Amino acid sequence: MKAKILVLIAIFCLIFAGNLRADSTLVISGMQIPLMEGATPKQEAPQRLGGARVAVYSLDAALEDVVSYYESFIKDNGFAVIGGRVEQEFNASVRKGDVLFTLKISPKGKKTLVEFVW
Repeated sequence: MKAKILVLIAIFCLIFAGNLRADSTLVISGMQIPLMEGATPKQEAPQRLGGARVAVYSLDAALEDVVSYYESFIKDNGFAVIGGRVEQEFNASVRKGDVLFTLKISPKGKKTLVEFVW
């Protein structure tokens, strides 16, 4: 019985953590999106919000450094962007082919939050 429970827990983890990878990427619609070094997930797996998925990460890095990291990734990979820097945050819809997500980067106390919604 104990073995069956452990197997069920392992299956549960694989199903719900499928979009989080150990190599510091988030998979959105089949595309690997890099996570900045030191990104810590706020939840174990992306959450569902209506029909969308939401993944939120916390970083000890400065807001400007996090925004620059993702702006470089977006530019270097040919994404189309609507939005961007607004006062003390970055909020944009990002698209490349069939991959579409919203990226919000904002300060939270001494930390920086990075939120992906797809």
